[in-house]
Amino acid sequence: MVPWSARLRSSPLPDENRASAEVFIARLRVVVSVYCLVLTAVGGDDFGHYRRGGLAIAAAFSLYAWGTAAVLARLARSRPIPAWVPRTTTALDTGLILALAAVTGASHSPIVPLALLDVMAVAIRFDLRRALALTGFAAAGVVAMIALVPEPALSGAQRARSAAWWSAHLFVGAVMVGMLSDLVDQARRRRAEAEAEAEALERRSSEDRRLRERLETIDEARKDFLHAIAHDFRTPIASMEALARALTRDAVASSPDERDAILELMQSHARHLGSMLAEVREVAVTESLSIERQLDLVDVYVPELIWTAGAAAAVPHERLVLDIEAGLNVLRTDSHKLQRIVANLLENSFRHSPPDSPLEVRVRRTTARMVELAVLDRGSGIPPELATRAFEKFASFGPNRSWGLGMWIVSQFVWTLGGTVGVEPRAGGGLVVWARFPESSMLPGGVFGLPEEDDADAEADFDAELDTDLGLDGLDDDELFDVDLGPDAEEVRPTSTS
Repeated sequence: MVPWSARLRSSPLPDENRASAEVFIARLRVVVSVYCLVLTAVGGDDFGHYRRGGLAIAAAFSLYAWGTAAVLARLARSRPIPAWVPRTTTALDTGLILALAAVTGASHSPIVPLALLDVMAVAIRFDLRRALALTGFAAAGVVAMIALVPEPALSGAQRARSAAWWSAHLFVGAVMVGMLSDLVDQARRRRAEAEAEAEALERRSSEDRRLRERLETIDEARKDFLHAIAHDFRTPIASMEALARALTRDAVASSPDERDAILELMQSHARHLGSMLAEVREVAVTESLSIERQLDLVDVYVPELIWTAGAAAAVPHERLVLDIEAGLNVLRTDSHKLQRIVANLLENSFRHSPPDSPLEVRVRRTTARMVELAVLDRGSGIPPELATRAFEKFASFGPNRSWGLGMWIVSQFVWTLGGTVGVEPRAGGGLVVWARFPESSMLPGGVFGLPEEDDADAEADFDAELDTDLGLDGLDDDELFDVDLGPDAEEVRPTSTS
């Protein structure tokens, strides 16, 4: 069973219903107050004993009713009505009704039955215990009114009988309406509990369904992964077995060039297997540790990192073309992650590019104060409708496709550096794969940052200031490097090389 909240156990009406109920009762109070005012003004002999007092109380009751209705209507639109408001208004209602009844005939007043209606309204709005407490307060007021108000003149027995009857009426009315209200409230609570249980069951069912779907997806991905491994490993292993058999069978008849070619092919297949095993290891680390976004920032010389990544991707040195914007030769970033990004991008472009075509690596700034690293090739490219899937796991395209982990690994490393990655067609054919990084994870210029002026201007200004400080300004380079080593020595001058 879903536990019922203490707030709703203590109050039959929740906040949203309490506001509407109080506004309704406030409007009903206005109608009753107007009725009391008219009845007092045109009443019979019973109203003649204290007519001025009755009119004053009836007018005060009417003003109070109108003011309460206006305040509660405004309050209900802005926020929940506090719990003390209905209790306070109920006490004021009972007091004003008893006061008006006291000056309009006491036990014979037509206003006294309104006290019974007030008690019944309390039993509807609150629980039976509170209704009985207020009924006791109202009954005490009725007894005091009948016993103490001199007019109309009644004997003691008549006053006692009237007080007993009216008190009994109040208690019986409160108990009957309170019991009915409790029954209605219990039915409402049972319905709310059933709805809460149904909602909880629906949530649990939805969670179970999502978990089951996720497990099915993981199991399907595991099967696809194992099939991809079996498929991609089968070809190079079979080729290496065939080459090994050919090498051992024709060891005597084969020429040295043929043996070298066979060994080179076996070496190429071994490198391919090693690359795929490295990707499997990185996938396992990525999914088990979620590639923590902890960065080890160091100053990186970008050209050297690109050459190293190209060698790791088995890209011939002469096929790499570097286009690095001025001021970006040194970056402060995570060298390991950046090298893995460049190596995977170069390996992908190398696989899909024509032989001897250059692979361009471009590093530049963008307008949004980002550093962009891009690898440009002249391969077959990628269909535009498939560009959004380029970085999905197991996504692979083109005739030289692999099992599609390299680009996914790139996207994960780019994410750890706080960047974004994408692909776009290259003008004239080919593909551009770019990754953009914020300066927080890839600071141009290294730890010292970039100078505000151009490097040449800054160096010239520094040299001028140094010459002035040393008293060397006004001397040209020849005069500066003339060294007199004595009469037996030759004049030493710096020689320029072209």
